[in-house]
Amino acid sequence: MTLSAPMAAAFEQGAVMPPCCLQWDLPGGALRLSTVGFFSFTVDGAPATFLESSDTYGRLAGIGEISDGIADEAPTTPFVIMLPSADAMAELVAPAVQNSRVRIWNLALDPVTGLVLGTPELWFRGRSDAAVLNIDEASYAISVDVKSALARAQRTNEAAKVNNGFHQRCRPGEKGFQYVSSVNRSIPWGSDTPVSPLSGAQAAAFARLYNTPYYGV
Repeated sequence: MTLSAPMAAAFEQGAVMPPCCLQWDLPGGALRLSTVGFFSFTVDGAPATFLESSDTYGRLAGIGEISDGIADEAPTTPFVIMLPSADAMAELVAPAVQNSRVRIWNLALDPVTGLVLGTPELWFRGRSDAAVLNIDEASYAISVDVKSALARAQRTNEAAKVNNGFHQRCRPGEKGFQYVSSVNRSIPWGSDTPVSPLSGAQAAAFARLYNTPYYGV
């Protein structure tokens, strides 16, 4: 990630303070928390204030490291919120909260003045997964994994079919699959010559119908 010049210079100092700010877009409104202190900066074109603690939802106990995705895994990071009550916990683990947008910013503070150096950097953007509860006699906490938007690209949709009926449900009136049935596509591997899955006569007929080149086999 490319940092702004003031922030890059700040991180080169040994005494830099790097707090984080987190915004969780809940169904009832955005929850904005910081790991320490309070900060105000522009989010989505409007001023936004991040507090160390919320009267309703408690405080942000920590944000984990951002892990890279490997193979069929998407980048992810966890965060933990210490909650003031069981009611707050019930609200944050409700089904409607799952898959809510989460954004995390990293800041650099001047160790002497405490002022923010440069512009806050958006380090991670994703969607909240299911929360893990941690309850004891004196406290309530939840741990939430935030998965990158790239996770959507890994979803399988076994209901999707390459046929006219399914295509009409997705794109009513679009008849690109109207006369297509039982056509398999062969993908050449290690060869520069396209191979038609149809017989020579069938492929030639399609070529004449659609005025496309026919590569006989």
